[in-house]
Amino acid sequence: MRRMTELNNKFESLSNKKRLLENELSGIDRELQEQAGKRDRAEKLIQKSMQMAASNNIAVDVSNPHVLQTKYDVEVNRQKTMLSCLFSLATDYPEMAPILEESLKERGLELPERPPSLMEAKSSSG
Repeated sequence: MRRMTELNNKFESLSNKKRLLENELSGIDRELQEQAGKRDRAEKLIQKSMQMAASNNIAVDVSNPHVLQTKYDVEVNRQKTMLSCLFSLATDYPEMAPILEESLKERGLELPERPPSLMEAKSSSG
């Protein structure tokens, strides 16, 4: 009888964990949908800007230093976002850290030990 009670308690605990994880997953899905909307609006704005630049005979290829700087800034921000996501994922879900570390190691990368904003502040101050 005691064993049955223990199993029921364990089942209830796991059910609660599952429900919490499903709620988190739903929140992440909503956030991804919001981000997709923002991305779509940004892409439309870029297309509109490209058309306007073309109609005004403004170079929007790699021969323009402003385009190169913009591409560089985009890549830097993309890298910061990726590192921040990896750090958050490993911090929020420690059980995933070994999986992430292994996957990154296969690609010659390492899991960040602190968020990119802290890495940046430390490197610029020292």
